Amino acid sequence: KQFRSGLSVSPNVQYTQTDDRDATNPNRDDTSLNFTVTVPLLKNRGREAAAGDEMAARATHEQSRFDLLDTVAVNILQTAQAYWEYAACAEELDILIKAEARAHKLISDTRRLIEADQRPAADIDQLEANLNDKVVQRISREQRLIGAQHDLGIAMGLPSREIDLLPRPTNSFPVFAEARLDPGACDEAFLHTACLRRADYKAAQQSEESARLLRNYAKYGKRHQLDLVLNSAYAGMDEGQGSENGSEYSAVIQYQVPLGNTEAGGTLMKREAEYQQAVIRLANTERIVRSGIILAYQQLDRSIQAWSHTRDSALSYQKAVSNEMSRLRAGLSTVLDVVSLEDKRQEAFIAEVEARQQCAECLLKLQYETGNIIQPGDSAEAIDLKTFMELPEFVRKTP
Repeated sequence: KQFRSGLSVSPNVQYTQTDDRDATNPNRDDTSLNFTVTVPLLKNRGREAAAGDEMAARATHEQSRFDLLDTVAVNILQTAQAYWEYAACAEELDILIKAEARAHKLISDTRRLIEADQRPAADIDQLEANLNDKVVQRISREQRLIGAQHDLGIAMGLPSREIDLLPRPTNSFPVFAEARLDPGACDEAFLHTACLRRADYKAAQQSEESARLLRNYAKYGKRHQLDLVLNSAYAGMDEGQGSENGSEYSAVIQYQVPLGNTEAGGTLMKREAEYQQAVIRLANTERIVRSGIILAYQQLDRSIQAWSHTRDSALSYQKAVSNEMSRLRAGLSTVLDVVSLEDKRQEAFIAEVEARQQCAECLLKLQYETGNIIQPGDSAEAIDLKTFMELPEFVRKTP
């Protein structure tokens, strides 16, 4: 048996019984016990030299496990993004349905004004054209909603027959009312900690460790072999009329010099190249992770600012349309002015939905980049909804 330290132990027990009935001494028993300990002094000495390939295999196994965790995190991210797209399409469709209903109502109100000789009959043509535009926009958004529903079902892994049964979204976008992000959140200490939470970074670390162990294992393969061999032996014989036994001990130094060991040299060159590639991959992964965290933080910060302005814009257009309708009834405005403002209000409310969707997706991206969706050691069976709905503590600015 060879131990991971390189030490090997070889016990051997042999027993022989001879039965010769024609001989003077018909029965004879021979027993021998041999115990050999080999202590490597150069090649195969040490844990990495004796068990380097086993340790490298263990690191490769860990790398595969972290790769799986990263794949799970990416799938969760993509599924959540597909859900937010589905939710945005549903909200935008509701906006267009209401706009279509207002267009119908505007036609009805204008017909009454025409009948009372307060508006010219030509106004109806503009309003009917506007209504047709609203119908086309609503149908187009219904098509987009169906596509978003299909994409979400695919991301969730649903069978094709169940995708059409997906209900309308129940969770709306997270609201970051008056949210302020901490400008010093992404400092060096946090970036380092976040890297250690990322499964892909941990996988790259294990890949480097495996390559390092295999390189060192190949280095030991080029060493000369110098072993101390300790042997203890016992032998005994019993012939019936008498017996003999004895023991002996020995210590031997064995030295072997490989001549023309080009295979070991070639293996070492290969392992060295693989190790350098793993080092570069690890450094590149860390650089990408750090850059991704900073970018996601900046995008979330600007998305929150943009959402605040689009919200104010939508509310302002809401008031403007109400005022313009009053002016129309008083004969101080035209149908074209009302339709134009109504279109801008619709665009503003859709822009506000898109801004909230952008905030939600930026939050998702930040949670993924910082390793908060799923961390090494966590179970992916249950994900906290707060991950997708609330700002993480590290980016919140303390009042």
